[in-house]
Amino acid sequence: MLSNARNILIFFSTGLIVLFTACVSETQPLPGVSAVEKKTTDEVAETIDAAIPVPTTTSPQTLEKVVEIDSTTTNVDKSSPENVEIWTPKPGIVRADTTSTSSVVLPDGRIRTYMLVPEKGSLGVIVFADSRDGLDLSDVTKTNIAGTGKPADTQSFVSNPSVLLRRDGKFLMVYEASDYPPPNQKDRILYAAISDDGINFSITGPLPSSKLDIFPGRGTLFQSVPDMVKLPNGTIRLYYVANGSSIASMHSDDMGLTWYQDKGYRLKGRHKQAAYVDPDIVVREDGGFTMYVAYGDFKGSCGGLGCQRLVAAYSNDGINFDLDLRPILDVGDEDTAYLDPDVYQDSKGNWYMLYGEKKYSDQQNPLINLRAAVRGDD
Repeated sequence: MLSNARNILIFFSTGLIVLFTACVSETQPLPGVSAVEKKTTDEVAETIDAAIPVPTTTSPQTLEKVVEIDSTTTNVDKSSPENVEIWTPKPGIVRADTTSTSSVVLPDGRIRTYMLVPEKGSLGVIVFADSRDGLDLSDVTKTNIAGTGKPADTQSFVSNPSVLLRRDGKFLMVYEASDYPPPNQKDRILYAAISDDGINFSITGPLPSSKLDIFPGRGTLFQSVPDMVKLPNGTIRLYYVANGSSIASMHSDDMGLTWYQDKGYRLKGRHKQAAYVDPDIVVREDGGFTMYVAYGDFKGSCGGLGCQRLVAAYSNDGINFDLDLRPILDVGDEDTAYLDPDVYQDSKGNWYMLYGEKKYSDQQNPLINLRAAVRGDD
């Protein structure tokens, strides 16, 4: 979810300013060519363990090389209505006043879902909940990645975790950090961190940036809402929101220690006209890629990017994507924004999507609730 462009949810009524994170999906095969991402109560916040060490930080990464990539075009057929992918919402709310989750499939089949929650004494801490289907997020465990709340501190405000289980069993997290609390953020930069247990992380430094990330009219860096997938050759590719309205990518060949930006945009937005944000990537059964994004046309009664809809883009190579603007979520509310898709498969083979729903009809400052959908019309 972006602030100014989609990423922040601010709660004035509680005195807390909270930014919610976008999603990460573990690379799982998805059936079919067209197959397929805060307010919490004080009671929940107070139940989180406090005795977690502060993350250690290694030397920042300074690589800023933009890599040229050979690519092919996608051949996804969008000629008939039958080819549009449809997800059906499940009844009820998964977690109130929450969005931008990142779900990881653990070796024992459990789903570990990372998210940002408020914490007394800070601007929020990244936590996770383990469950069999990713739908029970009531019992949370706190990580050591939290905002300091200090102005001009590179970790003043943290948000939008994307977590991936590396081939060596360690957890790789990429998250957004900014130097000032919202809404006064200047540079918004992605950081990487590594953990043996998914709880205690060591920060390995900021990821590279370039002119691709410059927010129009401000001259500041805008990197947000990361999502990672593992490729068959061992490369990790990361997709993220660049410049406030586009999707860019970078990759690592050493399990997340060194990163290189890929040339150009995967989806290029237009400032104050069209925004493609909150990417969530799944590798399909045929080896292709499906990217789920929140699309905003700056129209409607929702403000910000407009009444965003969840759509999908398809690619054979993970670089060139064919965008289909037909909504994939089977809903009809025109005064509602849909954000932060987080797609994963449970141990029984069921596909779920967690997403944020922000209704504007009932109140002046609506909250974002986390909901779930299943693929198809099950």
